[in-house]
Amino acid sequence: MTKGPRFLWLQWPKVKTTIKENNLASVMKTSVQPAATHQRRIQRIGDAFKIEDEFQFDGEVTVRWRLSPDFSWKEVESGVWETDVNGVPYRLASVIPATTKIFQTEGLESLYYGLSQPCPVIEVKGKMKTLTTWVGPSADLSGLY
Repeated sequence: MTKGPRFLWLQWPKVKTTIKENNLASVMKTSVQPAATHQRRIQRIGDAFKIEDEFQFDGEVTVRWRLSPDFSWKEVESGVWETDVNGVPYRLASVIPATTKIFQTEGLESLYYGLSQPCPVIEVKGKMKTLTTWVGPSADLSGLY
């Protein structure tokens, strides 16, 4: 995207969305520079979402997942975080390549102009061509990743 005046950004990426049989599938592709492309597919499966990222870039990539600060997130196994939402366990699970690191850290969110506050973030860093992440109720993710 191109920086516009003040805090505006121009030339937003084009997004193609298709809905088939009550199943949402969205694809976004953007080029950061001629040698770097990121494509993301989001697919709804029941109450869960499968997010597939593809990178055409030779360097290190960082993907950040913002977690709700209203819930207590815990890493239950490598690459899998869980929280409780109104008595229902929810998970975020990333299938990471061996060349990457995944960890929880503190980031910033800005819900209002000029104000920012800390929020939990999961970061995936490293050289990778693909990253698959599942988000949803734990029971719906069983056996998917």
